Amino acid sequence: MTQNDRVADFIRRRAAEFADDIAICALYGSYVNGTSNRLSDVDCFFIPKTRRGNDFAADFIIGGIGYDIYPITWERLEAIASLRDRMLPCLCDSVIIYASCAADRERFLDLRCDAQRALASRDVREAAARARFDFARSILAALPCVKNVSELYSAAAALVCECADCAAVYTGNYFRYGTKRQYAELHTIPVPAALTALYHDILLSSDVNVLPALCRDIFRVTADFIGADASVPPASGLNTDSGSSKTPDYNGMARFYEEVSSTFNKVYISAESGDVMLCILSAASLCYELDELSRENGVVLPSLLERWNPCDTAPAIEDIKNAEKVLVSVIESGGGVIHRYADMDEFERAMRI
Repeated sequence: MTQNDRVADFIRRRAAEFADDIAICALYGSYVNGTSNRLSDVDCFFIPKTRRGNDFAADFIIGGIGYDIYPITWERLEAIASLRDRMLPCLCDSVIIYASCAADRERFLDLRCDAQRALASRDVREAAARARFDFARSILAALPCVKNVSELYSAAAALVCECADCAAVYTGNYFRYGTKRQYAELHTIPVPAALTALYHDILLSSDVNVLPALCRDIFRVTADFIGADASVPPASGLNTDSGSSKTPDYNGMARFYEEVSSTFNKVYISAESGDVMLCILSAASLCYELDELSRENGVVLPSLLERWNPCDTAPAIEDIKNAEKVLVSVIESGGGVIHRYADMDEFERAMRI
């Protein structure tokens, strides 16, 4: 058995201990869709039924791989099924490994059918795409207020993903592999060639000076395609609160690190394999997450993408690895406890399994 097989088995056994407290436990992502690599984790969510059910949630790192078992509500699944939430793979492509009863399983599978019906309904999917496009609008509106290169790349990558996602939903599709194969999947969806070309040009641009114009172009092309309002409100500024007066929650930061350690790994493995698009998408996501963490806890962390170059990712990877070390140092020096285990045997001994 691989480490991930043993983690999946641990989740199944633990679900039995919460038989009366969770409705559904399911796996999705690379572990079930065949796209895993040596640093891949096991994506897992569950639906709590009772207050105790929330205790099923867990974050831990085994052999350098982070795992996040997180709760999701029926209400959020309903939002996904109605295309108001982008996490369609979570609902449509997951594998149920535990259901408390036939009724809960049927409710979940009914929502999966609702999602498919929504995607098949032209009126529903087109309205959903236009509604979700407002988030892309907010990203573009804030673009003039970015403070550094890292924030610019982070915003540009977020905008690219939102535009691609809106265009996909508009056509009755979604990205079954998330960002991992988004560009490849984009070629199989009937979207404008200009959108696909701009997706490529933005993510592989080595000239930060052209990014704002390219971002405006992909926004306009997407708006035209889905029939959305292409206007953008005046820049209102980003959240400039540095959080310097806030007291850090070091154990909360430890939980955060356990959750995002898999994203750090995604950055490293994609750079190693030469997948530059996935590398910048993952690094940009980290930028956003770390900026939020900094503001919420009043800590200062290094920038990730000041030296980003799609032709040579090594300097940026060096900076990202340094930022990870600084984050861990800040957490541990503040008394935060990161749940890390050398291997599955050590983990199971700690869990007393």
